[in-house]
Amino acid sequence: MEELYFTPNSFRFLRQLARNNDRDWFSTHRDEYERHVRLPAYRFVTDCAAPLGGVSPHLSVDAGRPGTSVFRIQRDMRFGDDKTPFKTHTGVHIRHGAIAGARSPGFYLRLEPGNCHLSAGVWRPAGEAAAAIRAAIAAHPDEWSAAIGDPDLVDVWSMDGESLVRPPAGFDPDHPLIGEIRRKDFAARRPLTQRQVTAGDFLDVFVDSCRRATPLMRFVCRALGLDY
Repeated sequence: MEELYFTPNSFRFLRQLARNNDRDWFSTHRDEYERHVRLPAYRFVTDCAAPLGGVSPHLSVDAGRPGTSVFRIQRDMRFGDDKTPFKTHTGVHIRHGAIAGARSPGFYLRLEPGNCHLSAGVWRPAGEAAAAIRAAIAAHPDEWSAAIGDPDLVDVWSMDGESLVRPPAGFDPDHPLIGEIRRKDFAARRPLTQRQVTAGDFLDVFVDSCRRATPLMRFVCRALGLDY
């Protein structure tokens, strides 16, 4: 029998949380959160470790500490205008082991009613990292084009994110891939449905998606001086 991680109850809880986003309600329903959201996410991450090792030995899978591979449900209210105490989605981040934090190359799974997706690559890298990836694209345009156009990748992924309005300083505005160099995010996105997420083969779908993103991941990691 295939393993079930997330279920319709996971999404039911998140919808209820969106309607009752306060600490008293959450305290009363904490057991539901644990049973339907947090513990399934930790089991999912734990079971990802072995198959993802076949995708890349450099991916870090850490289900042992809150806020590592499984994001906390509590919102950091120091930043942003949203002062509700809880996120209304759950997130899983499988990152490259050499760089800590959300800007590490890796995979991000977001589960939210009506907005489930998987991301691969580097989202909003900091100045030096962004410059390194742009320089690699400028120096190796054919390799970047081959990576993001790889048939295995484009079968399920599409490039995602925002771009600068103008070419970044130090780059030829007439470069044939200036549109790619202007990217703020060097990432791809795969939309997911609730039906896919709650199916018994979701772990296989997740791992296969990560495998298909290898050309993109290999390029951005190499640009950052990392093995993949």
